[in-house]
Amino acid sequence: MESATLVSTTTTTTRLKISSISVRITAVWATDFRKYDTIALDPHGATQEDPIWEIHHNGSEIYQTLNSDPGIAVGFDSFSGVDFEGTFFVNTDIDDDYVGFVFSYQNTRQFYTVMWKKVLQTYWEPMPFRAIAETGIQLKLVDSKTGPGEHLRNALWHTGNTREQVKLLWKDPRKVGWKQYTPYRWRLIHRPRIGLIRLWIYEGQRLIADSGNNFDSTLKGGRLGVFAFSQQMVLWSNLRYTCKGEEI
Repeated sequence: MESATLVSTTTTTTRLKISSISVRITAVWATDFRKYDTIALDPHGATQEDPIWEIHHNGSEIYQTLNSDPGIAVGFDSFSGVDFEGTFFVNTDIDDDYVGFVFSYQNTRQFYTVMWKKVLQTYWEPMPFRAIAETGIQLKLVDSKTGPGEHLRNALWHTGNTREQVKLLWKDPRKVGWKQYTPYRWRLIHRPRIGLIRLWIYEGQRLIADSGNNFDSTLKGGRLGVFAFSQQMVLWSNLRYTCKGEEI
């Protein structure tokens, strides 16, 4: 397994005074996935293979090529308050499953994830329990007692709460799926000090989803990354984050 990091530039905030006008310059950090950590969330299951991750354009893009079990790729830098944004693009008309990203990743049992399902679908493995994925964007807290394996796999697929595994914090009431060959841009803010999480997703310049203010104080910050579950040929690019709190 390779190890991963989000390479940052500077955390310095500078003030310039120009003709008595004070200007604040806030550093924005760009993601570099040339070194990265891959996490298989069902490493022993035989249903599908683990994700295959490829790095492009000097670490600014990451590509997941396989119709795979759930998995994530994360950097090593950890933060508390953060603004996190990026673009994803499904480069195929094959399949209709989950794409998304993770934040406040602490370990394989604890993280937040935003995941987007194209169509309604029941998971094909009925054990250890029946899992139904609804169409649309979902914000979830993963707080898993078991960690990676079939219980977490089915809980991630399911749109709803699964005891001792996953809690659904918000879902888009429009229940609209993503479209292939279409770039989507997300912006997320997380303020662990007050538990605030808010998500915006854009198609071009058009805002297509706004989660409103959601509050959950379970996780106090962590690492950032991307997520895929049973969807191949997904490209994430232009990932950026702005630190809004202390680095952990």
